[in-house]
Amino acid sequence: MRTGADDYVTKPFHPEELALRVHNIIKARQEAREKFVRVVNLDPKQVTVTSADEDFLKRALQLIEDNIDNTGLSVEYFAHEMRVSRPLLFIKIKALTNQTPKNFVKSIRLKRAAQLLQQRKLRITEVAYAVGFQNPRYFSKCFQKEFGQTPTDYTNSIG
Repeated sequence: MRTGADDYVTKPFHPEELALRVHNIIKARQEAREKFVRVVNLDPKQVTVTSADEDFLKRALQLIEDNIDNTGLSVEYFAHEMRVSRPLLFIKIKALTNQTPKNFVKSIRLKRAAQLLQQRKLRITEVAYAVGFQNPRYFSKCFQKEFGQTPTDYTNSIG
């Protein structure tokens, strides 16, 4: 239980109890996923957490924020720093956010880019590099896919 197991069932067990436990775990995961999606969509720094999954997500967000400009932030590096295997990282991030680890990192980077663009202190190219994109053109393409408008249009629309 200390290492993150959701539950432990001893033998003998009643099938109804097992079914209820599974149902409750699935329900809790769905609620947590919905909560995390709302929080991650708002601001990566606004996560307040308590459960093992929430702690995991908080550590993942902190790792991404600490390495936001690191173009070498690969899934392998992410998994290594989170101290889990690559397959387990995929499973946990997918379960918590409904995104792959690669898309999760990209999403956080793009949200940070939107925050930087709102401040109007950096040019779009500088923002792209500041959030870990090596190619400003690719950054613009990803930004438009995420927010439905180019970084230039986004900057112009905020004021």
